Amino acid sequence: MLVPMDEAADPRLGAHEVCVRIEIAVVGSAWMPPCGIGAVDRAGDDAQVLLGRRVLVPAITPSSEERDAPLVPNRQPDGHEQAWAWSHLSCSARWVLPLEAGLELPARGAVVGRELANAYALMVAANTLPRAPVIVVGDGACAELVVQVAAARNVNLARLRQPADDPRSELATSERIFVLVADANHELAGAVAELVTGLERPSVAILAGSESMPVDLAELAVNGTTVVGVPGAHPDLLAEVAAMVIKGHVDLEGLVTETSVDGQLGPGLSVVTLA
Repeated sequence: MLVPMDEAADPRLGAHEVCVRIEIAVVGSAWMPPCGIGAVDRAGDDAQVLLGRRVLVPAITPSSEERDAPLVPNRQPDGHEQAWAWSHLSCSARWVLPLEAGLELPARGAVVGRELANAYALMVAANTLPRAPVIVVGDGACAELVVQVAAARNVNLARLRQPADDPRSELATSERIFVLVADANHELAGAVAELVTGLERPSVAILAGSESMPVDLAELAVNGTTVVGVPGAHPDLLAEVAAMVIKGHVDLEGLVTETSVDGQLGPGLSVVTLA
């Protein structure tokens, strides 16, 4: 639930923290952490340089970086957190990206903070051997973002959109293969397991966006295959991800829907969702 600022109590911030009034919130499923674009309207003593600046607040999870990156929604007077209080978000200043100096993202670019960051993080994790082919699993917008990021990085890839697909013929005789699970249901997870078993190669690594996918990673573990959960992009990578949108390397047209909810969930607030 989104909680307007005037309903929050506890406005105190740490010296290195900022509070961002969210203008564009990224709305997804309940297991996804909040993120969005907005302006810093309060800042701790050591973060005053960000006051008033437009920033991207990425989706911060406990696994983002050694569990030291808490994102704190507003609190009601009784002290209970509102799980998805997106009208204002507080976090460490180092986790926000100022949207200036060539990084002025449009509203739909708010997905850079979560879905696109996840796609980029998957590709970075698969970059150990740049020439190794990649199988992208999923047929949703997240998978399409992974494909676009892969194309921008000149990665050889195949697709697994539905259980009946068999991309093995597209992988030639490569000794190592990366399987990137962008979005999947249990049927696709089963197809991944069957595919990996059929490849009969020891060097198969399955990389999954574990923070935003409703599939137990244990379902993907087959015959000792390495399964790695990849959190969203580290803040040091966010500028690179945003630049891909600004430069047109990633096209969000048709993948993202923006809706104004002004007055319903917060003043001047819009939400974006993946199509």
